[in-house]
Amino acid sequence: MTEYTGWIIKTGFHGEDLFADTDGVDVDESITKYAEMLTAAIEAQYPGAEVEVDYDKGVTGVRPHNLKTRVFPPGDVPNDEDEESMIDDIAGRIFEEFEWLVYDAEKEAE
Repeated sequence: MTEYTGWIIKTGFHGEDLFADTDGVDVDESITKYAEMLTAAIEAQYPGAEVEVDYDKGVTGVRPHNLKTRVFPPGDVPNDEDEESMIDDIAGRIFEEFEWLVYDAEKEAE
């Protein structure tokens, strides 16, 4: 497996963009869990890379620059757009699996 030491990967999202319906969903816990799962998935795919996943709760719409996906290989190399697409694909896969959703009943059962 390729080692990504020295790489910096930054991505982010607006928390409210994750939801079409929040009925019975613990929104804050779900947003946090999505961020954790996304971070873990990127770290698994890019071992050794510094991974930052930022997000805003209660916000929706176009992502500002600081939440867009950016990948910086080591050295004096510009953004790697191919890798940025791969990071966005990972985010899409995590989203579509919906394992990040935390329902109110699950929280009460803890």
